[in-house]
Amino acid sequence: MPDRFGCRVDPGGTIGTRTITAPAATLSALFPAAVDVPVAHTWWSVLAVPRAWCPTVRLGPSTGIGWAGGYVGQGVSASHLAARTLTGLVLGEETEGT
Repeated sequence: MPDRFGCRVDPGGTIGTRTITAPAATLSALFPAAVDVPVAHTWWSVLAVPRAWCPTVRLGPSTGIGWAGGYVGQGVSASHLAARTLTGLVLGEETEGT
C-alpha cells in the first residue's frame, strides 16, 4: 500500500492515484475472475504504526500513568490482552501477562 513517509498528508485531502490503483491491482491479481468488476469506493487515512510493529503496554511506577497501543491489525484481540495486562500492572498483580 503506498504511503506518504513522515506523515506528509495533503492538507486539501487529495488522494493520490496510486493509493487507489495499487490496492485495486492487488485485488485483480488475487481474484482474476473479478478483474472486470470496478472498485466503487475507496478510503484513505493516515496510519500510525510503531517502529517495531508490536503492541506495547507500559505503566509508570512512580506516576501510575499507563498506556497501551500499537496493535497494527490485531486490534480486537491485542487490545483485550493489553487491557488485562494493564489492569494487572495497576493492581500490582504478578501474572504471566505482567
